[in-house]
Parts: sequence; C-alpha cells; structure tokens
Amino acid sequence: MSYSIRAPEEADISSVIRLFRSYINNSFFARLGDQFLGLLFQGLIRSDRGICFVAEDNHKIVGFIFAASDCPAFCKELIFKNIRPILFITLSSIFGKEALLKELWQSLLHLVRGIGDPVKAELLFIAIEPDKRRQGIAAEFIGRVLSEMKLRKVEKVKVTTDHANNSVNNLLKKMNFCFIGTYLLYGKRMCLYNHKILALRQ
Repeated sequence: MSYSIRAPEEADISSVIRLFRSYINNSFFARLGDQFLGLLFQGLIRSDRGICFVAEDNHKIVGFIFAASDCPAFCKELIFKNIRPILFITLSSIFGKEALLKELWQSLLHLVRGIGDPVKAELLFIAIEPDKRRQGIAAEFIGRVLSEMKLRKVEKVKVTTDHANNSVNNLLKKMNFCFIGTYLLYGKRMCLYNHKILALRQ
C-alpha cells in the first residue's frame, strides 16, 4: 500500500478543493466557487458532526471522503456560523442566473430535509486521483466512516450517487448498501442508498 489515510487538517483544504473541482466538477457546490467550498470543508473538519478522511501519498493528498453524522444539523450549524459570507457568496453567484437559483433551492431541500429518505447521516463527497483508484482506497474510506458512525451510535447512513457512475454504485452494493431508488436532481438521474450500521435501540 503506497498511501496512508488520516484525518484532514485545515491546511489540506486547498488540496481537497483541487480534487473536488477536478472530479466532482458537475456539482452545484463547485459552481458557488472556491470560497464557498473552503467554508464547507472547513466546517466539516471543525464540526463534531463531520467525519472526514484524506488519503496521502508522498505528502500529496490523493483522495478524500467527507460525511456528516447529522447532515441537516450540520448544514444549519454551517449557515449559522457563516451567515454573512455564505449569503454574499451565494447571492453573488446566483445573481441573474435563474437556473442556478433553482439548483440552490434543490440543494437546500436535499441537505436540510433529505430526498426520498429521512436518514440524517450521509456520505457527502468522495474523490480519488485516477491513478490511485482500484487500490481499495474508496472501500477503506467508506469502511472508516462507517466505523466512526458506529462509535457515534448512528443507526443508518445514506448516500446519493450519479446513476451513470457504475464503479461507485457497484462498490456500494458490494459493501451491502441497500438500493432505495432513483430520483432527479439538477435534471440528472441519481441513485439513493442507505446502510444499516447497527440495530442500536433495544
């Protein structure tokens, strides 16, 4: 194994943004700009609800996963702590752009209320450099997040994927995620999965 996995530091945020823009560039969040992404990732790293890991190879960040044990609560926390810069960034980005405003509304509904599944814990973002894929990093990332959620007594976690992303969809099924169904987000067909971590309540 030529990589190591660790918790991220705030100094890693620029590398995480680079990976996000390179491999999740069709995301609505990428369209809000690097300043917004910086606030988002900083919030996840600092929050008690954030569960985050990065893969490092020769002092270079080659992958990351970010999740939240309670996504709606995290989003409210992020907005409350950064209300002025988030409002400024968002309004500057969507001014005169009706389509982007619609995407913002869809994103808020998705993150705060959830779409198709009331589960609050969520795997949010994962990206890995192409030359480091198929080495087990994604599976190890997800396994570590699930282990941490188990320690936090999270019962279920959900994840949304692009319907066309066969490698991720196949990996989730292999890791015993349950396919819930599909829905449209930003006009794209998305897949929704959840995973039962523990039957905690006796």
